[in-house]
Amino acid sequence: MFNNTKKTSILFCGHGSRDLNYQEEFQHLVNYVQNKNKNCDIFKCFIEINSPTIKKFFIEFKELETRKIFVFPILIFQGNHMELDIKKQIPTSKNISLCKNIDLNNKVLKTYEKNIKPIIKKYKIVLVTVSSFSNNKNVLFELEKYTKKLSKRIFSYKSYSCFYGSEMGVIEKLHNLEGKENICLVVNPIFLFTGFLYKSVKKKFENLKFKNTFFTEPLMKEPEILNILSHRVTKVINSL
Repeated sequence: MFNNTKKTSILFCGHGSRDLNYQEEFQHLVNYVQNKNKNCDIFKCFIEINSPTIKKFFIEFKELETRKIFVFPILIFQGNHMELDIKKQIPTSKNISLCKNIDLNNKVLKTYEKNIKPIIKKYKIVLVTVSSFSNNKNVLFELEKYTKKLSKRIFSYKSYSCFYGSEMGVIEKLHNLEGKENICLVVNPIFLFTGFLYKSVKKKFENLKFKNTFFTEPLMKEPEILNILSHRVTKVINSL
């Protein structure tokens, strides 16, 4: 299971999904970062659904006495999955370090701003952001803050944000907008991979009779954002 000549390992911990696109894209992430960082081993685990789970991984990982392992949560927000499903499943060891999750930082904003800006010259824009549901108030705060920043950068006419499962309130407001035939709807589903939730959001917003509807790609489908994670891994390894 392990390369004994390497003293450092990286563990990517994702949520897990039955969706084949999610699974393929997660493996692509592992392969991509491994190719950029060949002086360490990169492994994957999941909170649920896929194997191995984070709990099972650490049961089978027998080299903590001789190998440093950095855990990278493949999550966007500091929500309950981070606090309850990752932090509490990591054994106490001086050789395990929990790294920062993938947050909605300025580099993410710049990436989506760059992709949306070509539309600005042609149409008035309405922005909608959607993320997975969370009971954690910090997640809603971060989502709303991100939406306001992106809306300002792309000069959107209106902007809305909501959790997955609460889209109907936003969709009703969009139905009532006047002049939709001259407005471009930009939907920014804030998901890492092309999984079930991303696909479901697209279906809900794709036929609302706007002049044009544009969907941003999942974060890990954007080369710039993929590189951000790869650079973080490289920085951690080089810090030893």
